[in-house]
Amino acid sequence: MALLENLRAISRRTDASAGVTSSLALGESGARSLLAPDVRRMELSPLEIVYPDGLDHIGEGQWEQVLFTMDSGAMITAMNKEECPNVPLEDSEAKKRGVKYEVANGTLISNEGQKRLNGVTEDGATFGITAQVCGVTKPLMSVDQVCGAGNQVIFDDDGSYIRNKASGAIAAIKKEGKRYIFPLWVRKPAKGF
Repeated sequence: MALLENLRAISRRTDASAGVTSSLALGESGARSLLAPDVRRMELSPLEIVYPDGLDHIGEGQWEQVLFTMDSGAMITAMNKEECPNVPLEDSEAKKRGVKYEVANGTLISNEGQKRLNGVTEDGATFGITAQVCGVTKPLMSVDQVCGAGNQVIFDDDGSYIRNKASGAIAAIKKEGKRYIFPLWVRKPAKGF
């Protein structure tokens, strides 16, 4: 329930009027905040804008959580096409060139395109990522790509995280058993617009 309250609070922020709490980016996503206005009422002299109730409401079905497994051996960040079904699958350069990836058991899987995700971490940081789409069984985040995008990745028993070197923004990585997981909440597109 606390996470849902955090998402509601995040949805009332805007990068134009109040700034983004923090921002991390990976890949070619062109991360941009998709967050709603910071306050329900904004004074604009001499007029006042009053947002109707429910305009900034975040319901449980409006966000999808993607659990990326942090992978120091992965060359690319990848997900399968069933993940984030509301995010469009785009052609990628790798797909156009017929790129294939070798997985741990030696099998080759084809690149099927890419998905650009703009999401929010459980810490409230915005995070943009471009994932290559292929036949992986779970979303994988390439530590090499994260570091190559100007971030540090810290794995530690006392707390793991991604830190943007330029801004200092931090996003937590969770340890689940023997795996390190990066949870990202992706907003589903509004219907009827």
